[in-house]
Amino acid sequence: MKIKSISCTQFAGIRDKSISLCDGINVIYGKNESGKSTLAELISRTLFQNIKIDKRSDKEFSDLYFPAVKKGSNIVSDFADGKISFTTESGDYTLTKEWGADPRCMLSTPDGVIRDADTAEQILRELLVYTEGVYTNLLLTSQKNTDASLKTLLDAAQGNADKRELSDAVTVAFAESDGISVDTIGSAIDRRINEIAGAHWDSERNMPQRKAGRWASGLGSILKAYYELEDAKAVIQETERLEAEADRSAAQYSEKSQEALL
Repeated sequence: MKIKSISCTQFAGIRDKSISLCDGINVIYGKNESGKSTLAELISRTLFQNIKIDKRSDKEFSDLYFPAVKKGSNIVSDFADGKISFTTESGDYTLTKEWGADPRCMLSTPDGVIRDADTAEQILRELLVYTEGVYTNLLLTSQKNTDASLKTLLDAAQGNADKRELSDAVTVAFAESDGISVDTIGSAIDRRINEIAGAHWDSERNMPQRKAGRWASGLGSILKAYYELEDAKAVIQETERLEAEADRSAAQYSEKSQEALL
């Protein structure tokens, strides 16, 4: 998916703004508090925010993104909106959302215009491929949320579906962008597994395949370690036998010494 343009009538501090994007890397710059992070939130919320706002569960959205009352004015803005035009392999799309007393959603597709919000959301899920977590935690995270996003992604103690999905997405993107196919990576993993398991390890029984004596070739690192463990156990057993024999000899010596004194 390539975003072609972003616009809104009013969203937080942004008013009557329209930005067109080109192919490749686009850099948006400006002074602090000029709306750069808000622009990222505009994209994210237009893609994922339900048009029906709940006063309790969506209070943060309303507080942050509905325009505030300006000094010297008694006008209270009662809506926020966003519009994104993007293109995919299947064609061009334009998504428009308006939040407020009269919520609206419209998705223009190559096959026609969708006004039903649930149908539009279903189409978007298929077009976007990944769920909201991947976009909001990494791709569209604002500057103020960067630390929290990185902590969520890097904290090994916290496992979640978004993190797993992001990991899969990054793996595929890396492989395909670097000219390495996913099949190639799979083959490399299979080769590594074969190096570890070897030709004669029975993974179901968790022991070597049946054979009189030991396998001499195709061992793999697991079977090599298994044989080394057997050898170590044999050395320990022999050491314990020799120690027991030494104890018996010492006892016999002591007994004979006592008899000689008598």
